Amino acid sequence: MSNHFHLLVYPLSREGLVNLMKFTQYINKKYKRTGKLWENRYKLHIVDPNYEWIVARYIEQNPVRAGMVNRAEDYEYSSARAHLNDVENNILTMNILKDSINEYRKFFKDNISQDTEFNKKNRGNI
Repeated sequence: MSNHFHLLVYPLSREGLVNLMKFTQYINKKYKRTGKLWENRYKLHIVDPNYEWIVARYIEQNPVRAGMVNRAEDYEYSSARAHLNDVENNILTMNILKDSINEYRKFFKDNISQDTEFNKKNRGNI
């Protein structure tokens, strides 16, 4: 997992997604550089709302699967720290989970083994 990362992004408007996609242009201009920001082009997947928590858990468990930490919330750069431990994160908004954070925490810890099939089907696609 040292060669990639995942973002689960909820744009507030259509313009928000367009602006996110223009991020490379912004960085290139700011730092007087050209070309791609990352080694490869990003992958964009629209997530069915019925799978949001499964995808979030998949992302937050990635450092554990990669053997980088024993618990998802121990990974410094993960939203799991905020979601599972109430650790503040200045780039993460909790609005999406604010009314259901306790339910997400229970979901996160329960039935992680069920993710195995999801992980097999979606490896490389998320």
